[in-house]
Amino acid sequence: MMRVLERKQEHYETFVMEHVIFVVQQIEGVSGAPTKALTSKSPSTISIEITPPGKFNITAHDFCFAFPFHVCFNKDLLVEHVGVHIRNRFPHMQRGVTPMSEIIELVHPEIPISYESIKAYRNSLFIFKLLAPPTPEGTSPIAEEVTVKGAMVFVNNGEFVTYMCSPNVTTVRELLNRNIFISDMQRHDSTRDLIMLNQ
Repeated sequence: MMRVLERKQEHYETFVMEHVIFVVQQIEGVSGAPTKALTSKSPSTISIEITPPGKFNITAHDFCFAFPFHVCFNKDLLVEHVGVHIRNRFPHMQRGVTPMSEIIELVHPEIPISYESIKAYRNSLFIFKLLAPPTPEGTSPIAEEVTVKGAMVFVNNGEFVTYMCSPNVTTVRELLNRNIFISDMQRHDSTRDLIMLNQ
């Protein structure tokens, strides 16, 4: 059985965004087993305070290589660090100074970009467009625009948000048109398998 637990509407200039949270309950069977409820309001999914099981020994440098398309930013939407692929596109980026809006532009969901709206829609799929890197005057960018898709992860008790994403591509031709290679993507990314299957 499924029922609505919470419904919230947000009114913007040209549209109304509705956010609905459902509860899914298992109906009691013949065996008399107790019912179980699954909800997105459970503490494990709504809490941004996560206690790690132990020390996780990875440096920021290694993290940036393991996740070459991630973007980490603070509550003021200032970039803290990015993956190596994004860093190569924007080499003049400065930690705690460069705003997110200078490197990526929100495509989906259609909400105003702020810490509060990201927190409200943290369970949604976020799609951003990487802005074109600066090019010398009189030249035009050769590659097509790159869009990335992924999820927002709140870290350090919500002080920072890490956008864990990967390129939104499905074929080798799309990779080539965007000047991206399979080796640019994180090794565990299922998009790599999808691209190889579409060959």
